[in-house]
Amino acid sequence: MQATRVATIQDHSVGPHGLIPGPICSAKLRALGAHFPDDLSGERVLDVGCNHGFFSILAAERGAKSVVAVDTSAKALGAAGQYLRQTKRAISSRVHLVTSIPYQKFDLILALGVIHHLFRGNRSHSLTAWEFADVLDFAGRMVMEVPGDNDSATRAMFPDGEWVEGDLRYAMEQWFSIEDIGPTEHVQGRRLWLLRHRT
Repeated sequence: MQATRVATIQDHSVGPHGLIPGPICSAKLRALGAHFPDDLSGERVLDVGCNHGFFSILAAERGAKSVVAVDTSAKALGAAGQYLRQTKRAISSRVHLVTSIPYQKFDLILALGVIHHLFRGNRSHSLTAWEFADVLDFAGRMVMEVPGDNDSATRAMFPDGEWVEGDLRYAMEQWFSIEDIGPTEHVQGRRLWLLRHRT
């Protein structure tokens, strides 16, 4: 699964007791609530579009067994690597920085602020849905930040109206049940979806 390169945003730092979120990461954490629990013990986590690695590192701090942090930006992965080097070895050894999704199963997939980037260059919603379904463990869950049709940043990326939230929902519903968790605070017009395999 390849995404186009996008600007990266640093919105956290590392202190003596772990990560310190900035305003965007704090807003996303509040919106995620119980869907990104304090205890991720034993879970395999995939962070798609990890940017500077905040959620990847935080998942490891919260006990995830392994974390795969994916981004196509060398700059973002370099920054994530710098943050990792500032964390405890027990944390950093569980986070793997990569440029594409490996084929393995995950208990939790995070796709925050990235899904619309995957569709530039005529990428199919159905193909992306299938790829996520293929790596999400059947008992797992995925949290996706979804821009609505009126999201200004997404409209700027797709000036001809190629982005249609309904098309994404239709493709995802072929594989997943979708629960709308609610709006995000940091960008108007975006919502969080909780996805699980259909039974």
